[in-house]
Amino acid sequence: MPGIPRPVQPPRLRTFTRIPTGDRRYRYGLPSRDQRGGPEPTPAGFVTPTTSATEWYPYWALARHYGMRNDGRDGPYLGDSVNFLYQSDAMGGRSIGGAVVDYVILRPPTGRVLGIRLQTERWHLEANILKRTSDELQRAQLESQMDVVDIYEYAFIGDKSGAAVMKAVKHALGLIEVPNPIAAGVVQRNR
Repeated sequence: MPGIPRPVQPPRLRTFTRIPTGDRRYRYGLPSRDQRGGPEPTPAGFVTPTTSATEWYPYWALARHYGMRNDGRDGPYLGDSVNFLYQSDAMGGRSIGGAVVDYVILRPPTGRVLGIRLQTERWHLEANILKRTSDELQRAQLESQMDVVDIYEYAFIGDKSGAAVMKAVKHALGLIEVPNPIAAGVVQRNR
């Protein structure tokens, strides 16, 4: 039949289609070329029975952001008392019904006091339902006194350069919060 065109097979793709991920320098966990130094090692006096080595990363980033001498490595580790406080008591502190906010930003860009809570895999994300419910109730109570932003350890814990934790802290200062990875269904295991 002369009038019917023959079917043509489309050309084969050489690689699988990939979702564009954007510029490398804006991704979490990847070192930046202009980043010098990093948060490691954790200072000897920083870890106590009520603090952890993971909390050092955002402390270091805040100290660097606010220009503290020696990037905050000199104790006591209370913050700089002008711009931010570390382990600040709220609603009664460590008593029942109280809270200890990991980082309280006294003069954030938004104008209202900002509380940054570090959510770790072990103590918050994989905790039992009672602990997770307690965390949500605590956040709701804290939000009557201050803005509250949660940052998640998986976003920066593997980066030795400190670029990822600096980005996470700067996002928190701008009230940009990464969704809870369990609720969003994007859980990533720390290596």
